[in-house]
Amino acid sequence: MPTSVRKFVRRRERPQNRDEATLRTLTILIPRRYNPDTQGARKPVELSKLVRTFREIRQLSPGYSLQRAEGWYRDRDTGKGIRDHHFRFEIDLFATPSIIAGLSGWKRTLERRLEQQSIYMALSKGVTWL
Repeated sequence: MPTSVRKFVRRRERPQNRDEATLRTLTILIPRRYNPDTQGARKPVELSKLVRTFREIRQLSPGYSLQRAEGWYRDRDTGKGIRDHHFRFEIDLFATPSIIAGLSGWKRTLERRLEQQSIYMALSKGVTWL
């Protein structure tokens, strides 16, 4: 069954004039643990969900970089500081309006799949393709 990522990646649009193409870097933070439950326990994200997500990331571009990273955030309800272990992906891609729209939908899919209030996903300003 095709995923939403595959749908917008297959129809990748490249400007006809290479001078107008913008290469941008997409940064995504994928959590390694779920948000705390009512007892404060943080269970690991299932391997099957991570594998599916990593496969979708591979479909975005022929190359990416991956780092294990650690962040920190303050819990909205308790005010307690929590360390957040995640995978940081940096993916170079040609950003077009349809790809950006597809990424927005995929972000919501990831938030549901990984049971997160928010998934960090950001595009760089862009580099002119030479």
